[in-house]
Amino acid sequence: MNILLLGPPGAGKGTQAKVISEKFKIPIISMGDMLRDIIKKDEELKLKILPYMKSGGLVPNELVGEILKKRILEKDCENGFILDGYPRNEEQAKLLKEINLNVDKAIEIFVSDEEILKRLTSRKVCSKCGEIFSVNFKKPKLEGKCDFCNSKLVTRPDDEEETIKKRLEVFRKQTKPLEEYYESQGKFYKVNGEQDAKKVSEELFLIIKGKTV
Repeated sequence: MNILLLGPPGAGKGTQAKVISEKFKIPIISMGDMLRDIIKKDEELKLKILPYMKSGGLVPNELVGEILKKRILEKDCENGFILDGYPRNEEQAKLLKEINLNVDKAIEIFVSDEEILKRLTSRKVCSKCGEIFSVNFKKPKLEGKCDFCNSKLVTRPDDEEETIKKRLEVFRKQTKPLEEYYESQGKFYKVNGEQDAKKVSEELFLIIKGKTV
């Protein structure tokens, strides 16, 4: 089962991807993590992608396709995988089809813009270990301090309200055609991400197993 998880920043994709991965014993393929891993391990591909990453540009779709094809041939992908963060648009989705990388189910964890703003503007990150806390969902034991290393909690620049609004606008614009692309193939599903996280997981499991939510 090859699954694509969709959802705006703050929807809980990362959390749910881990739950699905543990439940069905399939790996998470995160484009960002994969590119960083390649830089450490694959000298040939490193030389190809590093100039784009250093300049802040996007890695070309053809090169991403080459990297993905190589990744899914690894042993841990035998029973499927979870795509997180790619494809981001219809063009990239069509590229997956061209390289015979089949997506069985594209599932969006839907959360309203209002809820995303509430979640992300309340989010604080440990300045040392990177642990995430939230005033509304996961309060630190001591205000402004990390529970694990006692370092200062800070707001990330991309969690400022105006930045979040711009990111959401880009996400909605890009994702609508992607939804329609997979919906036309009968592969698109949507889960309410504003429910309790456990309930979201249960609904995701039903969809993956081919049962009605």
